Amino acid sequence: MVFRISFGDASCKKYTGSEKSLLDVCNLVLEKIQYLKNLRIEQLEKWSNIETTEIEVNGKIATLTVFKDTVSQEKALIIVQAFYPTWRYPNYLSFGGVGRIFAEGFYIDTKNEISDAKDSELWPYR
Repeated sequence: MVFRISFGDASCKKYTGSEKSLLDVCNLVLEKIQYLKNLRIEQLEKWSNIETTEIEVNGKIATLTVFKDTVSQEKALIIVQAFYPTWRYPNYLSFGGVGRIFAEGFYIDTKNEISDAKDSELWPYR
């Protein structure tokens, strides 16, 4: 059984809070997005569809996941999602944990043209 409730803003680009841990998590997401945008489509094709790493952020373990969703033969959606466990103003509740979740993403096509994903396209990952 899957139970998940997500509410509130989950964009690092729009995050205006002052909590250091969440700022650090958002910086990790945005740095990873920038790193991935600098890769060519041929390099991204070699990545698995889901790649998860755990990173310590201010004494807690945050989960950073990169999703690669092939939209068509010419286009892929790349998402970087972060989950930080906290009871302080959570925006994500599930059996797996309570905390803050953030996600950012972009499209890349076979011509290596990049465009940012819209917020509405990122909600399944937020």
